[in-house]
Amino acid sequence: MELGSIVLGVIAGLIAGAALGYTLYRYRHQQQGLHARAEAERLLDEAQTKAKELELKGHDEAIRVRDEAEKEAARRRTDLQREEERLARKREQLDDKLEKTEQRERRLSQRQGQLDKQASDLTKLEQQRTAEMARIAQMTVEEARRELLVAVEKTARDDMARRIATVGYYVVLPNLYYRKTREFKMVRDEEGFKRMFAMMEHLKTDMVMRDTQAMLDFVDRLPQAKAKTLGAVGYCMSGPFVFAAAACFPERVKCAASIYGVSLATDRDDSPHLNANKVRGELYFACAETDKYAPKEMVDKLEAHLKSVPGLRSRVEWYPGAEHGFAFPLRQGIFHKPSAERHWERLFALFRRNL
Repeated sequence: MELGSIVLGVIAGLIAGAALGYTLYRYRHQQQGLHARAEAERLLDEAQTKAKELELKGHDEAIRVRDEAEKEAARRRTDLQREEERLARKREQLDDKLEKTEQRERRLSQRQGQLDKQASDLTKLEQQRTAEMARIAQMTVEEARRELLVAVEKTARDDMARRIATVGYYVVLPNLYYRKTREFKMVRDEEGFKRMFAMMEHLKTDMVMRDTQAMLDFVDRLPQAKAKTLGAVGYCMSGPFVFAAAACFPERVKCAASIYGVSLATDRDDSPHLNANKVRGELYFACAETDKYAPKEMVDKLEAHLKSVPGLRSRVEWYPGAEHGFAFPLRQGIFHKPSAERHWERLFALFRRNL
């Protein structure tokens, strides 16, 4: 019984020892598992930390690389912009040189054209001179006299226009007969007067006023003319036309002078005296004592009408001892120096008061 108890006790001890050993084994195994798991988690954490560090490093590197790339791109853009600006300046310089070269070539071409034209003109003038010399050589004395009278008349008109210009006025000298001839040549003989009167007959006041408007349009484009205020002077057959212009353009024509003007007060519908009430400027009429083209009866009629117009500034002055045409210096037997000089004094005084 005791032996059995002892055996049972031993067996029980063995079983208990085995159980204890198993328990200890399980405990150690569990501890080892926990340790391994902890180690694994530690390693995992380290790996994750390193991964994050590597990720951060990679991100920083990427940012650094990107920044460097952007800096490089900006530098290259700046270099490219500078190069483009340099090329643009170079292109401008080349364009400027090209333009100057083209301008120089155009000037040379124009100069060459001018030289060619001058050479051509000189050739034509020489041919005309040769032809003129041949014509003069065949002229009669009477034909030569007529040619001389034409030249004298034209020179006188031009000289009188120059005298007005030398005082400081811009002078326009129209050709009233341009519809019939490019240049009217007056010869003071019977045939010449017939031709002149035929020319005068085709002129009408409204026609000349249209021509006057064209002249006004012309001078308005010339800054040196200062054409806001105008004065007009007419001799002989142009006397009535400057009178009419003062009425037709009252805001522009500040004064007008008729020197031995004809047809100033007639029975025709377009007689200039009929519109005297429209004149705003000052009028002056120089009348020769002896004038079959502007007789005293006409002048008296004109003066009476002018005095009847309220507010009109006008003067009619007789020139004793003077004939029609007294102002032209080259008209022998007609030119009257005292009267001519007086008419210049009156004309320039008129201009000074009104222009």
